[in-house]
Amino acid sequence: MRRTLFLMAVFIAIFLCSCTGVQSDGKTAENISAGSVITVEGTESFANQEAARAAAKKNSSASGKQEDLTKCHIGVTFAGADASYLIMLADDLKKDVTSKNADLDIQYAGWDAQTQTQQVEKFIEEKKDAIILCPVDAKSLLTALKEAQQAEIPVINLNMKVDDISSEYISTYVGASSTEEAVLAAQMADEILGEAGGQVGIIEGTPGTDPQIYRTQGFFNTIASKPQIKVVEIGEGYWLKDKAYTQALTMMIRNPKLSLIYAQDSDMAMGAVQAIEEKNMSRQIKVIGIGEGDQYSKAVSDGRLYGFVYQDAAYEARQSLECALLAADGKTLQPWYRNSVRIITRANVDQLN
Repeated sequence: MRRTLFLMAVFIAIFLCSCTGVQSDGKTAENISAGSVITVEGTESFANQEAARAAAKKNSSASGKQEDLTKCHIGVTFAGADASYLIMLADDLKKDVTSKNADLDIQYAGWDAQTQTQQVEKFIEEKKDAIILCPVDAKSLLTALKEAQQAEIPVINLNMKVDDISSEYISTYVGASSTEEAVLAAQMADEILGEAGGQVGIIEGTPGTDPQIYRTQGFFNTIASKPQIKVVEIGEGYWLKDKAYTQALTMMIRNPKLSLIYAQDSDMAMGAVQAIEEKNMSRQIKVIGIGEGDQYSKAVSDGRLYGFVYQDAAYEARQSLECALLAADGKTLQPWYRNSVRIITRANVDQLN
């Protein structure tokens, strides 16, 4: 009888243990069946282990995106999307970034300073690692540049320079000297017009931009000692071929003795060439520009465009990207990465090929 009662007691004990799901090694039956190797020592320990597992999963997910965590995120804002030189810069940047551990968020301001300010502020809000800025004009971005500096986001000023006050808040400027370009343009004008001199029309870019200001000012300063060269009219081409075409037509009507059109951009120069050819005035009126591109080189080779001041867009794109990456990494930059310029005419255009 005692033996029977003992066996019954053992049976009940075994039955109760199996109902609670507890094994002799302290692991739950649920964890065992799930293939877990986590050791649990009570409800509180189990909760802690689950939290640790969630954290480990999160860390694992993060480590799986290591490239994204180290990638440099760069905001780029261009003054406009229609000027030919800016189009080349954007295309070169897109090409260059493919070989870098970086991505570009490229925006276009439509030549509106308020829009560009908002774009810079958005880059700051998104905590970009660096900003590349090609400004709508030289003065309008001062407040946004101050905000970027306060947020410790380096700003690379590309192609069109900000003014002296704003330049205190940029990391570097990448581009040419607009004054130097103007001097070279004036040298071409002197070569074309010679001792006899002649009348000149200037087609400027967008008002307020660094190139528009200094490509005119430098030209006037250089020809000051050449009284035979007279600027008779200045028109606004806004860096666009079609607007330059219209300006050239107007200049020819108002100035029948016009000898030369100096366009501050080679695309605008081609607009002037088109207008002159339509009026059969190519023998009387020559055209010079600033920039670079195969179509301009061909126009020079063909004798349609007298010459242009060569400015290398590929250099500016490549260097601005390198500067953005270096600045984002905390490196100190030079104040100015200068794009060298030179005169291209029919005599040396083959050197560009």
